[in-house]
Amino acid sequence: MLNRGKQFIHKIQHSPTLLTSKTNSKFEEIERYIADHIHERLSIADIAQKFRITPEYLTTLFQKNESMSTIHYIHFLKISSAKDLLIRTTMSVKQVALYFGFTNIKYFYRLFKKETGITPSEYRRLFQERTEFN
Repeated sequence: MLNRGKQFIHKIQHSPTLLTSKTNSKFEEIERYIADHIHERLSIADIAQKFRITPEYLTTLFQKNESMSTIHYIHFLKISSAKDLLIRTTMSVKQVALYFGFTNIKYFYRLFKKETGITPSEYRRLFQERTEFN
């Protein structure tokens, strides 16, 4: 029995696919959670706690799988989703920012501009102009 245990441990330690698939499924679960809760205020500490991992390990997972920090990934998703709302709804920029959990509207503007190169209002206007010409 002891020998089987040693064989099992050896197999796990020398089989990266077993560890990788478990890590990948955990990471995919975390990504789904973030996407499903993108309209909420999300913190690295809260996400890590929910999945019973350390914030450092969460950051390591994102660096490895997405080549970006966890917070950058969250911001990227929020801004991508905000872009969609800006072109598909008549919600004000402030309403869009609040919908995605940004209580500081100036911070939302800064992140949006950093991610896209233009402000949310400019983004909406440019998209509307583009659709008028087509």
